[in-house]
Amino acid sequence: MSKKGRDPGTIKRYVWIQSLETLVFILALAVLARWIDISAWVFLLIVLAWILKDILLFPLVSKAYEPEGRDPLIGKTAIIEEVMDPSGYVRVGAERWHCKPSGDDQEINDQEINDQEIKEGEEVRIKDRQGLILIVEKKRQ
Repeated sequence: MSKKGRDPGTIKRYVWIQSLETLVFILALAVLARWIDISAWVFLLIVLAWILKDILLFPLVSKAYEPEGRDPLIGKTAIIEEVMDPSGYVRVGAERWHCKPSGDDQEINDQEINDQEIKEGEEVRIKDRQGLILIVEKKRQ
């Protein structure tokens, strides 16, 4: 999402959390005001400064309030380093990952592996990720 067009859910999460924080701050300030003499105008000014702080910090911290997106590896291209029999290794950028060919989560038999004809040095597309294992398929041309 671009910086100007923020996700409404992100804004709602931020406002909700900051509202609770502001409420706690106001209550703490009210308790403090019982011990020291704070005029209503000073009290209001402090609360408005606190709210202004939240508004000004939103662009800097909004990324932390966004929901997690999909895995950035999915859809990328990888190069087979070790042939899949039934699993192997691929290189994605500078990283080496354990991989297996796409298919059902059931055991993949030798015929299915031969049908995909994925060889060492060939490019594959990352279809999914299951923990530390990438699920790959032959790249379509």
